[in-house]
Amino acid sequence: MPITRTTWIDDAGTGTTGSIIDNAWLQTLYNQIEAYVTVPPTYGTVALTDISTANLGSLGVGFWMKLDKMVFLHCYIAYPSTASSATAAIGGLPFVSDSAMHAGLYQCSGAVPSYWYITAATSQIILFNQATGTPRTNVQLSGTGQVVQGFYRVP
Repeated sequence: MPITRTTWIDDAGTGTTGSIIDNAWLQTLYNQIEAYVTVPPTYGTVALTDISTANLGSLGVGFWMKLDKMVFLHCYIAYPSTASSATAAIGGLPFVSDSAMHAGLYQCSGAVPSYWYITAATSQIILFNQATGTPRTNVQLSGTGQVVQGFYRVP
């Protein structure tokens, strides 16, 4: 959406139009602002699935918003009961990341709080134990509910 462009008004209170230099500066500023605000965000839903070797199936749903090269997520994950010792891995992110990024994973119930790590150039999440920095296993998350909130950069 284009912004409303006005001429420079002298801030001395006279109400007179500013100089040509002031107006050129102002138009440059308007151009820079429009370069950022003319790319509208896109929105969607995401269906997260288990991509570990445990084949646990669907894990949860969520929402995403993409603004330029940043993707913001808010998802709920419901881990089923499992005895799988495979590293917890979640697939189904809406876009491939450009590099490895960390973001917060906030527990609703269950295991020790974790953080998630998006593997570079993929659309998958690997969960790590916040206290030890080691990958989480499916059995550690068995029966827990998780709220994933964060963002990552895309190419």
